[in-house]
Amino acid sequence: MAAWNPARPARTKSSMSAADPAVGNLSNAARVIGSLLENENYRDHLAVVTEQIALITGADGVAIALRENTGAPVTCVESWGMAPEKGVTVSESAGLCGECIRTGTLVRCDDSLHDSRVAAMSALRSVVVVPVWGDPLVQGILTLFSATPYAFSDAHVALLKFAADVLSATVAEEKRVGDRSRETLRPTLVPAPLPQSTATRRVQPPPQAAQPRPHAEARSTAVTASSTASPDLRTLTEYEVAGYAARAVAVVKRGLKRYKDEIRLGVIVLLVAGTIAGFIVAADQRGPRPVQTHSTTSVPSDPGRSVDLPEKP
Repeated sequence: MAAWNPARPARTKSSMSAADPAVGNLSNAARVIGSLLENENYRDHLAVVTEQIALITGADGVAIALRENTGAPVTCVESWGMAPEKGVTVSESAGLCGECIRTGTLVRCDDSLHDSRVAAMSALRSVVVVPVWGDPLVQGILTLFSATPYAFSDAHVALLKFAADVLSATVAEEKRVGDRSRETLRPTLVPAPLPQSTATRRVQPPPQAAQPRPHAEARSTAVTASSTASPDLRTLTEYEVAGYAARAVAVVKRGLKRYKDEIRLGVIVLLVAGTIAGFIVAADQRGPRPVQTHSTTSVPSDPGRSVDLPEKP
């Protein structure tokens, strides 16, 4: 990883012009910088932001350092001029940048020759460091460097604080969106375990290799006993209701499979009995048949005429 050498020559500002109306004054510069840092792709515009800040403030170096994630060190992600190179880790235990990260406050040095916090051999004379807040820790810093003492005015410091505030809001929103995305994906990638109810647990006896049939009988009895329990329906969850329904269906299937021969015989007996009963009911509804008698004596058709029948010997 490259080390920071404050004495290295600054890059030229040939790519920028003071006549550019977008950066002609502090208000225009603030609008430009704010629009770039508010964008969700703000990391792609950090190089432009550092150049704009350097042109407006006259700084010899500008650096933006951020944490990649919670707990990670603060690392320089973009720099311009006399500033730490990209990828350099900022020490949190020493220096002006470390003080800003530890305290979360603005740190300003107008002349390093009269400030014990800056190394005596440093080529930098003026430094301003502002924190970039996240949730809830300092997530980075914005820093101005100059080889001239008293190089930065209060207006320059205000511009740097504005850029840090906008960047803080963007970083915090980026973190919230990432957290919501992880929470949304968590149930899909790692399904939550289904709750277990004591009413749905099966009590199985120890295995008996010599008597497989009694083992099955005991297990069926345990399942039937747990299925016939009378739970409070108002307190059951959807998983417990599904468990009761599944056990009831299993008991019915086992009963049908076990007693299918008896059920088939019972159905046949019922059909035969029903057929016989049907014949009996139909015979009762028709009534008894009339009895016909055969006689050789003819009875006259006239009711008013009497006929004397011969007596039997």
